[in-house]
Amino acid sequence: SIRRQRQMCKETGPISVKKAMKRVDGVKSVEVDYKTKIATVVYDPSKTTPTEIAAASTDVGYPANEVTS
Repeated sequence: SIRRQRQMCKETGPISVKKAMKRVDGVKSVEVDYKTKIATVVYDPSKTTPTEIAAASTDVGYPANEVTS
């Protein structure tokens, strides 16, 4: 999971983050929970890393980092 570090705009933040993360090669699915500020990402580890996925969120204005369960 990836934790966002900044409050999202209720209407567009989750959409922006989801779109940005889904554009990363190897990402299969993204689910964003606005309430917990956590994006759950299914990805192919042979094609990308949590750091690259988090960077995609950061690049659209929503800093993020990997969260381990």
